[in-house]
Amino acid sequence: MKREVAAYRTLHPELVKKYLDQYVAIYRGELVDHDADPVSLHNRIVADFPGEIVLSRKVEPEPDLDLNMRSPCR
Repeated sequence: MKREVAAYRTLHPELVKKYLDQYVAIYRGELVDHDADPVSLHNRIVADFPGEIVLSRKVEPEPDLDLNMRSPCR
């Protein structure tokens, strides 16, 4: 998965130009599929790459997401 995430970051400038707000599938460092519907993309990934590690991710303007989590502890 680390390889696929690294490939996503490398491909990100082109992905933003062509697939912004769509979902992409990255396998072995290459874009292998895309779709506006994540469920349709997932179904194709499962059918086309059974048992393989494929990154499926929405193309956002920035390559990395910032996650902020609140703790119930004060």
